[in-house]
Amino acid sequence: MLKNLIKYELRSTARIFLFSYLAMVAITVAGIVIRAIANTAGRNPVEHTVLSFAVLALVIAVIVVCVITLIVIILRFGRNLLGDEGYLLFTLPTTTDKLILSKLISGIIWCVAGCAVTVLCILLIGTVTGTNLDSLMNTLAAATGAGMNVGGYIAWFIAMAVISLASLILGLYCSMALGQHITKNRVTGSCIAFIIICIATQIITYSVLALMHITQRAEYGAKQVEAVMNAGSESAQLKVWVDFANGVFNSYSIAVTVMSAALGIACYAITRYLLKRKLNLA
Repeated sequence: MLKNLIKYELRSTARIFLFSYLAMVAITVAGIVIRAIANTAGRNPVEHTVLSFAVLALVIAVIVVCVITLIVIILRFGRNLLGDEGYLLFTLPTTTDKLILSKLISGIIWCVAGCAVTVLCILLIGTVTGTNLDSLMNTLAAATGAGMNVGGYIAWFIAMAVISLASLILGLYCSMALGQHITKNRVTGSCIAFIIICIATQIITYSVLALMHITQRAEYGAKQVEAVMNAGSESAQLKVWVDFANGVFNSYSIAVTVMSAALGIACYAITRYLLKRKLNLA
């Protein structure tokens, strides 16, 4: 049933998102084509102006797509599960968990798709303008040669981004579920709930990270300086710094990921309880 719910959700929102992604690609291709025409005509100032406008239009399009994605995620949850459509959805032979997960998974899918299209457009512009990535690749190769697990960092960063995204979406769901119990106006109540969740999250996050920073500095600060002084050659010093960066990155990234996952689980549990026990359809 979860698969069918996700499929239905994706089909219901596909027209909006696909049109937005097509617009982003069209803006990029149009800028590239016009730039090529100007380049053929030998008008370099026109070429640079067109490319600048294309980049600006792409940035605006990315911002608009992000806003549209956020609005659609909010409206689909609010109207389907907390509005009149909830009378139909909650009579389906499925569970509350599957209803929430279908909204969550479809939202993550569209966010990832938007990021993929954005990266594609950036690569197209970079390829046409002849952007040289050799320096970046050389830096990554040097870091890899010194012992830094670049591939692992990239994979871990993607995992952190997905978990943080899921936590954000669940925070929005939790805010909307709580909003109907805070004030008579659901929008106002949802905004109040979201602000409270954000403030509480920031306080907890910064407190944990500050404590970790003090501990890391006290434990590794003097040892790190001494190790660098005794390393000798530049390659040995780079190896020491890479080892230190690996340790710091692992500890901080694990802490952030765990806190994001804990926030997501808490918001999910609250949303699930309110939809199962305290549901108040508009």
